[in-house]
Amino acid sequence: LRDNPANFQASNQLALVLVAQGTDAKKRRALELAEVNARQYQREAEALSTLGWVYFKLGRLTEAQQLLASVYQGTGGNLSAETAYYLACVLAEQQRYDDVRKLLEGALKLKGRFFYRREAQEMLNNLPKSNLPKP
Repeated sequence: LRDNPANFQASNQLALVLVAQGTDAKKRRALELAEVNARQYQREAEALSTLGWVYFKLGRLTEAQQLLASVYQGTGGNLSAETAYYLACVLAEQQRYDDVRKLLEGALKLKGRFFYRREAQEMLNNLPKSNLPKP
């Protein structure tokens, strides 16, 4: 990133690392990077989903849900595993467990790199059976 400040992949990954580290200053920097990337690459699902994840990690659930849902709609449901996991985390906060289950099952079926594979499998294993009311 120092050598090429305009490098999307580097700044996107830095935003993800910073938001995971937890300090307020690092979270603010993560938000700045994610917002800049989302503005510059507004048609890139990865940039938008990273901003949605940063919103989620900052407790901005409504913004996270709206942004990640728009990514879902924009891709026709063909989400990357990471984006599916991000949206599943938001929907779990809303206790929409049936939707969470579908997203996680789809993400776990995808081949290739999936940074949150262990967390997704654990979340899926611990989901309530359904969010439908019991008769």
